[in-house]
Amino acid sequence: MKLLLLTLFFTFLLVPLALIFFNEGNSFEYRAQAEESSAPSMVGLTERTVESLIKKYALEQGLDPETMIRLAFCESSLKTQIWGDSDREHPAYGIYQYQERTFYWLAGKFDFKGDWKNTEDQIALTMIAFKNGYQNLWSCYE
Repeated sequence: MKLLLLTLFFTFLLVPLALIFFNEGNSFEYRAQAEESSAPSMVGLTERTVESLIKKYALEQGLDPETMIRLAFCESSLKTQIWGDSDREHPAYGIYQYQERTFYWLAGKFDFKGDWKNTEDQIALTMIAFKNGYQNLWSCYE
């Protein structure tokens, strides 16, 4: 009887918990980090809203909006709360897949005040970076 209870305990309690904490090879720590990021990234933006913001900031910098939308689609599928490079020391986040250190490095170059997890800030800074010749920082840039 004790053996049956132990078997049920491990099967129905611990196995599902393990699946929650280790989803497709991602550690719990990484999943928790992704969940913490939701506040500043402008939760609930629709694809149309994101495209409108990209067009607005691209035109302000004299850039082709369609090129910048294609770049965002390649980097993140236009998803604003997406993590990339999770297996690396410095994961990337957001619409244009910024590493935190890269965002603040670029922001410092252009005296830009923003939050690296904020979608509109990522869009605005990306347009400034492209206008100033930093396109090679994005792997999706052709």
